[in-house]
Amino acid sequence: MTTLITGGTGYIGSHIVYSLTKRGDKIVVVDNLSKSKKITLDKIKELTKKNIIFYKVDISDRDELEKVFQENDIKNVIHLAGFKSVSESIIKPAYYMKNNYEGSINLLKVMKKYNVFELIFSSSATVYGEPFELPITERHPRNPVNPYGLSKSKVEDYMYNLSKDNEDWKLISLRYFNPLGANLQKFSGDFSFEEHENIMPRLLKAYLNVSEYFEIYGNDYDTKDGSGIRDYIHIEDLVNGHICALNFLKQTRGYETFNLGTGKGYSVFELITCFEKITNKKLSIRISPRRSGDVAKSYASSEKAKKHLSWQPKKSLENMIQSAITFALQNENFK
Repeated sequence: MTTLITGGTGYIGSHIVYSLTKRGDKIVVVDNLSKSKKITLDKIKELTKKNIIFYKVDISDRDELEKVFQENDIKNVIHLAGFKSVSESIIKPAYYMKNNYEGSINLLKVMKKYNVFELIFSSSATVYGEPFELPITERHPRNPVNPYGLSKSKVEDYMYNLSKDNEDWKLISLRYFNPLGANLQKFSGDFSFEEHENIMPRLLKAYLNVSEYFEIYGNDYDTKDGSGIRDYIHIEDLVNGHICALNFLKQTRGYETFNLGTGKGYSVFELITCFEKITNKKLSIRISPRRSGDVAKSYASSEKAKKHLSWQPKKSLENMIQSAITFALQNENFK
């Protein structure tokens, strides 16, 4: 039996591919390479000494996606293929809805046709919108404030309805908070020289003098220091959450949601302070207006995942930052 991983060459996907391949699972990767490169899989093959079947396929392409299922004995799917920029989604809402929502529906329809009923979906804390209580539990109402979050929320609704229509479905939505860091094997990290809104790539650019400064979007939020507060989770802890969810699929039916976060929120200024302490370098800072679609505070209650998935985050913020820096310094694009 084989696990299909959509978006498997991306930041999160490649870390999952590595961990599952290393433990001996048979993996098929589907990715359209619009936001990533196949060389990441080549590095994973070198590290694990195992083959990984790859298809350059967009999940919206029904015919090509069906070939993947025809040619492989797919048991379950980890679905990570999707665009993830909040700011871009505000500019291109229809683009995000087509790729993230319609693409996911197409995947689920193909799965049903080929009698594959087990799916772990890469959702997001953005489905909650501006929280009215903290920490955020899975019972918190979903009220996304940007098209990216809306696209994820609509997929969750579709999955829930599928589970009610057919008892064969085993569906899990993992609502990620803010992944940081890199695997110690350093084949993939959260950075890019392209325009990128994630916080770690922007910190790394400022640290390595690729950018003149690190830009903080808003210092007038109703928080302890005026900057936004987020729940950062190490990529390896996030990957372990998927492995625990795969194990949980064996004993469950229907639809379940789980938060994956540490339960602790750090402000942007606190993150910078920690980064500067580790690097022993003072960053140049520029304050800019708030970005549309951002919320002031967001951090998780992950008690449900701890109880039902037997999952526990282990890495500290210092671990996240140090691993990201190490990866950046050893990657050829930074030399």
